[in-house]
Amino acid sequence: MNIEMLDGYFSALICGPDMVPPSEYLPQIWREDFAFESDEQAAEIMGVLMRHWNTIAADLLVP
Repeated sequence: MNIEMLDGYFSALICGPDMVPPSEYLPQIWREDFAFESDEQAAEIMGVLMRHWNTIAADLLVP
């Protein structure tokens, strides 16, 4: 999933009527055969994804 697709995907999830847990939407981001190389890499990438999620949420959910 490229960054533009990720933006749209996160925007739809954030604006949707129901909260979708990461365990349901994260597998859609990765290729089927994807695996992190280490726990450190997983933590770094998940941190970047969650910061991106929060940035989009802050932009969309401003009163």
